[in-house]
Amino acid sequence: MDQKLSKTALRSGRPRDPDIEQRVIEAAYEILARNGYHGLSFAKVSALSGVARPTLKLRWHSREDLCIDTVKYILDRPQIMQIPEDLDGQDIRILTITVLEGLIKALSTHQTIKILTSIIAAAHFSEPLGQLRQYILSRRGIVLRQLIQVGMDNGQYAKTTDIDFALDSLNGPVLYHTLVLGLPMDPANATKIVDMVLPAP
Repeated sequence: MDQKLSKTALRSGRPRDPDIEQRVIEAAYEILARNGYHGLSFAKVSALSGVARPTLKLRWHSREDLCIDTVKYILDRPQIMQIPEDLDGQDIRILTITVLEGLIKALSTHQTIKILTSIIAAAHFSEPLGQLRQYILSRRGIVLRQLIQVGMDNGQYAKTTDIDFALDSLNGPVLYHTLVLGLPMDPANATKIVDMVLPAP
């Protein structure tokens, strides 16, 4: 699923200036939060970000492409920002909780709930968004996978842990609470979820 989305969203001709990409994604986020998926347009993103429409279309060929990158930004950013590069000697359980807390915080804002529920609703009528819907609902964080594997290797997690099942079990309650029920979740629940899914060996 991740590879399919990457081929859809990460096309040739994208702007090389990371500031442009950041401004566009932030503008798309703001518009999606205010107006939902059907209120998103290249014209509005261009006006809000200050990036010309031809430049936008070099990087994102369609509205779906821009939505996909915006959602991946929402879901991936908390995990990327909160994990050290060197995991030797780190408390993997604390890092796992921290990453899950970041995901809960990212998904529990009113704006993010509105964006993702709007996209999930629109996904019934769009094949690329249908793929994105499956990506959202079966979210399997690369960073969480890495942490679980390191924890298994160093004895902090049981060596018999089923990583795919653990990822579903970590993400499932968060996605259900925020995207299905449409309610924010207390980040303190991250500790409870990790303790249930990944008990000490």
